[in-house]
Amino acid sequence: MNRLRRRLNVLAAALPSGWLLGRAHAAPGSFDLVTAADMQLDAAHSGESPPDMQPGHAPRTRSLGDASAPAPVIRVSKPTLMQGHAVLSSPVSIDLRFEAGEGARIVPGSFRVLYGGWHIDITDRILANVGAPTEQGIAIQNANIPAGHHKLTLQISDDHSREARLAIELDIVERPSG
Repeated sequence: MNRLRRRLNVLAAALPSGWLLGRAHAAPGSFDLVTAADMQLDAAHSGESPPDMQPGHAPRTRSLGDASAPAPVIRVSKPTLMQGHAVLSSPVSIDLRFEAGEGARIVPGSFRVLYGGWHIDITDRILANVGAPTEQGIAIQNANIPAGHHKLTLQISDDHSREARLAIELDIVERPSG
């Protein structure tokens, strides 16, 4: 299953931007944050556990870091979320702010964005289009997302190996014509 997932990710990354979505609704200078292939892959396995959680797979481990200090925080400054959820039209803008605990620094290279319940890593697609995050955050502008319900899991770590993880849900609706 991992092999199929890798092949689909390679195929989706190799296609011209917007090919799976059609460019009729794409704004100039925009990029595809989530593709139809991402949605299909996630939906095809919606009732299954992700490969790293299936029986017989060695669990992933990570350091818990210094538990005496607060973990970093991810704040979504745009769009406005209500209980981790927003209803938007594509293309979308997502502004994230990172805050490190006292005596710690954010490690920008640890930033990850995972799509859906299968945690498809779409980080490289974002970084290729908007550049690397800073210790303060990242601004994702003009991101195309197909109509439907989407879950994004955002991750960042600090230099004490503490990780922040934030799940947000976006319902993308068609922009009214006219």
